[in-house]
Amino acid sequence: MLFPPDQQENVRVLLRDECGDNLPFQKGLSAEGYDPIRLAVLKLSNRDMQKLQVAVRLANSDWRDVLVASGFARSPELR
Repeated sequence: MLFPPDQQENVRVLLRDECGDNLPFQKGLSAEGYDPIRLAVLKLSNRDMQKLQVAVRLANSDWRDVLVASGFARSPELR
């Protein structure tokens, strides 16, 4: 819903392939275990595909940074 229909499949693929089991120190989590990180990168994207890609790269460097930058460091609840 954050992205236009023509970008939604690309967003899904990016989150699945680049923001999941490949993240540092996150191997073996359930699919839901990645949700706080994925929610954080979506928030940081501000509905912009390029910003989403930057946030995913940041998550791959250190996923804790995206949690802090998004305000989800303590809890992934929307604010």
